[in-house]
Amino acid sequence: MGVETALLISAVGTGLSYQAQMQGLQNEAVRLQEQKKIAKLRALQEENMRIEQQNITLSNNRVVAGASGILDDSRSFIAIQNKVRDDAAKDIGNIRLNATIAKSNLDYATLQNKLDRQSLTFGTISQLGSYAYTAYAYNNPPTTSGEDWWQLVEGKEHH
Repeated sequence: MGVETALLISAVGTGLSYQAQMQGLQNEAVRLQEQKKIAKLRALQEENMRIEQQNITLSNNRVVAGASGILDDSRSFIAIQNKVRDDAAKDIGNIRLNATIAKSNLDYATLQNKLDRQSLTFGTISQLGSYAYTAYAYNNPPTTSGEDWWQLVEGKEHH
């Protein structure tokens, strides 16, 4: 097998490796986008559930107060209702904060994936360029004597 054949096989292998790795990175990018949508939906569902829980608690408190003969405008009743609202607001704030953190982590992973794809592309181009240059240099040696050329190729000093 000649040098040209070996270089061609290496170039084809590099191309196939590039395709496989790029497909994997593209699949990962799609997965990250899906996770981002799922995280957003999950946060919305949690927020809605917390609001519903708050509304149920507020309604139950009104029913209990009404059955007990407590006025809706009494200070203790208003304080209890405000505490329910404050707790719900804190919980919803935490849900939104966690959603923002999840989104930020997924955005970072998406950016890293994009950089990995670019790195793979440029690395492959560089590798294929190296194969092309080596093939060209092998077929078009300098106009020095053959012995000098092979000393250069083998990394020996040129005298």
